Amino acid sequence: MSISEVNIVPTKADHSAAINALQAQFGAQLSVNQTVREQHGHTMTWLANQPPDAVLTVNDKHEVATAVEICNKYQMPVIAFGIGSSLEGQLNAPFGGLCIDMHAMDAILQVNNEDLTVTVQPGVTREQLNHYLRDTGLFFPIDPGANASIGGYGRYPRLRHQCRTLWHDERCGAGTRGGYRDRRDYSDGYSCQKIRCRL
Repeated sequence: MSISEVNIVPTKADHSAAINALQAQFGAQLSVNQTVREQHGHTMTWLANQPPDAVLTVNDKHEVATAVEICNKYQMPVIAFGIGSSLEGQLNAPFGGLCIDMHAMDAILQVNNEDLTVTVQPGVTREQLNHYLRDTGLFFPIDPGANASIGGYGRYPRLRHQCRTLWHDERCGAGTRGGYRDRRDYSDGYSCQKIRCRL
């Protein structure tokens, strides 16, 4: 028997306690509808659909932190969702878990022409950002071949040259800011934003 003929089926844990806690916290923002789950468990990848146990639509980083804290308490996997342009199955949920849909976090918060930086939420797309910047003389140069959300660029190699700061969530739900907005280099330890981007 070849490796390609081996069909390994992941064992899913019971995440009902976590889902109940999430429903109590977020109400209608949390969906366990099968169609919604399947839409978030399979995008452009060739892999079979592997839906999460639930989908949570968030509006700000504080809701993300609360959801991550609940999932950590109940040991429930978390998958972030932007616009679903993944080709390699990053959004599939073979072990179930919670899909956090960040498409509503699509605000461009601040443009700083002087230091050539812009602050955005993770749901902002490449085309949306460049359309917004068209009259400033600035543009976002990284084009992965799809109108992906900025928050989904985490493993794109050239992002390390563009990402100056990054707000990320630890497993306990405590938010941490890594990096600096300006373009100077600092020698004060590990570069947190590059570590979190896996660069």
